[in-house]
Amino acid sequence: MAVTFGYGVPVLASPGIHGYPTPGYVALDPTTTLRAALRAETSGYDALWVADHLMLGRDDAILEGWTVISAL
Repeated sequence: MAVTFGYGVPVLASPGIHGYPTPGYVALDPTTTLRAALRAETSGYDALWVADHLMLGRDDAILEGWTVISAL
């Protein structure tokens, strides 16, 4: 069985939230999200994951998952 790896694309502003599986921002930054996803793809990750929450992070700031997937 092959081992595969995925990358949790950073989509929420969550400074100080520990244990959340994606990198968090101090403030949302769509350009950095795109760069992180492209870096993961060129690094050989097998999958990209995005959060399916609509409200999470500082002031419930999040880049909505379906929109992020469409942009990628």
